Parts: sequence; structure tokens; C-alpha cells
Amino acid sequence: MSIDTADYNNDLMLDIYMTGGSWTETPERERAAAVYKDSQFCLNKQSVNKQKECLKIWMLSKINLVKDFKECEEMRERYGDETVRDCLVAERVHQMKFDRTSCSKVPENYKIYKTLCNAIEGYPERKKLNTSEFVKQIPVANVLLENKGETGFADISADKNAQYGAWSWAGKFADLDNDGWQDIYVANGSVYAAFVGPTTHSPNMFFHNKQGSQFSLKHVSFGLDDFDHSSAFTYIDIDNDGDLDIIGNTTHGGLKVFKNNHTLNNSIMFEINDEIGNTDCIGCKILVATGPSERELKQIREIKAGGGFLSFDAPYAHFGLGDETSVNRVAVIWSTGERIVFNRKFDAGYKYVITRKSVSRPTIE
Repeated sequence: MSIDTADYNNDLMLDIYMTGGSWTETPERERAAAVYKDSQFCLNKQSVNKQKECLKIWMLSKINLVKDFKECEEMRERYGDETVRDCLVAERVHQMKFDRTSCSKVPENYKIYKTLCNAIEGYPERKKLNTSEFVKQIPVANVLLENKGETGFADISADKNAQYGAWSWAGKFADLDNDGWQDIYVANGSVYAAFVGPTTHSPNMFFHNKQGSQFSLKHVSFGLDDFDHSSAFTYIDIDNDGDLDIIGNTTHGGLKVFKNNHTLNNSIMFEINDEIGNTDCIGCKILVATGPSERELKQIREIKAGGGFLSFDAPYAHFGLGDETSVNRVAVIWSTGERIVFNRKFDAGYKYVITRKSVSRPTIE
């Protein structure tokens, strides 16, 4: 459902992370099922949904093979006519089969819903295709592809512990603890996630990058343990303290803001303006080098206008620097291919603006 690119191991080559329907077994399944087991999830303010809406969603998630339309009718009386449609869809999805046996149970005075029921189940007969020449896909995991240069990309998802998810909509790279290594945050959820079964129950997931060697699930310890189903988010430093915060939507409720309170490491940010034509410098790349020459750490960022499902981040390049207090040099590769290097010190804790004007050398502010 989303594709993002970044350099997870600081080899200056951009890798790829893809999310989708990744119903892999994780330690989160049992814990998530416990959260959703009763309506207390709605009543104890764990959710940002309005309580009534949250209870309606929870009740819909508990519908199990409607036999006589009674449960849908009870929900209509409590929540209104439009709920019947949701009820029918929930029952159809839960059964995961396409027949019209239960549609006959819809009372005749609900003609619109009877039509909808038949339409949902009225898929044409599926023809068997010869898939021998198709490119095989990975149906049950998120995918991390490492850039191997001339030999192409390699699937390292399982090796790096980055394959876990659920109904994963958006997964994007960012260095959330400013240690110099880009982590991954994944938003999980679906309008009807709870209807399909326990494998879709999952919080959003945070994969902490352990210096390129492995990712570890750390959403609990990082305070990103969110069980409201969500599908999109953006990274942004809302308080200008040098670390990236997260603003995310929820499938059934309002926005959620996760304020990053990490203060141990330093960071630096760049805004690239190109007055030749590509104003926000989409596709431009920024490289920074830190530390002494014998153990210099190099990082790269690409300015992007997408990456997440129905969402994107501001066109800035954020770098975590660990305990380094400055950057030794900066290189900019413009989207048109030209390259410029600034061999000077850039102090941490600032956002620098580099502008390429049409008739002169780029300026720094």
C-alpha cells in the first residue's frame, strides 16, 4: 500500500520498504486481541474515536455470520439506517465467500440494502489463470529490499526482522532517535480490519534500526503503542526541538499527535530550494559526513513528494547525528544531475536553507 526509499545501512545507496497486507504472526497478536476483546477499549479513552462511534465499530467487529438480519436490525435501531450497510458489509467480509444465501434474509422493506448485499456478493466467476510466467509476489509480509548496486536488490526482510505488520497502509523511514540510523514506522488498520479475523489486530509498529545490523520492535518503549486503526501519517518537527514528531490519522476517529521527547542526540536539517524550476528540489539528494576521518559516518537523504499512503512529509532533509556536534561537509546532488560540495563546518541544532539561483552559485542561510 506504500513504498518508501531510504538508506537504512548508511552505504549511500537507497533501499526500498514496501507495505501491504502483511498478516505475519507477531508477539502483538495476543496482546492486541486482549485490547479489543470488550468494549472497555472505547470506554477507557484508549481510543480517540467518539465513544458512540467507537462502540458502533466494536459491535460491528463482533458480528459473526449473521443468520437472520436480527443483529443488523438491532444496530439500525441504535445507530441509524446507514449502519445496516456497514453491518451487511461486515458480515460479507467476515464470511469471506461470495454467495447470496444470507441476502435472502434481508427484509423486503430494505430494498436498497438487499441490492447492496447482492452487489457485494455478485462477483463474476473467477477464471483460473496460468501464472507460471508471472513474477511471484510476497503476500503475507512487508518487504525490505536492500540495494546491492549493479546486482540489483535483495529481499532482506526476514534477516533484518522488518517483515512484520498487519493491514499495513503506510511505512516510512526516519531517524526518530537521532542516532544516525533511519528507523521505520508502520501504520496498521482497516475500516473492517476486525471483521476479517484476529490476524489483523495489531498496533502501529516501530522498527528501531540497530546501526544497520537489525531492526527491533520498539513501539512500546518509544511510546508509539497505538491501537486505533490508522492508515496515514507524516513526520514533522512541530516544536522545532530537532527531533521528528508524528501526526497520524485514525480510521474511525480524529488525528493523533505523538510528540518526540528524545533529547540525548543531536540533529541537523536542510531545506533545498531550486530557483531554476524544481522549487522544492524533489528528487535532489543531500549527503553529510560527520566524525573524524578514520571513522567518518556518511548519510544520504532524498527529497520526496510521496512515500506513504495518502500522505507525504515536508520536503526537508533531517539527519540524526548521535553525539556529534557538527557536520564536516555537505554535498547536494541536484535533480538535474549537477553536484556541489560545501567543505565547511555546519553546527548541529539548526535548519540550513541552500538555494540554487538561476545565475549564481548556491547560497546558504
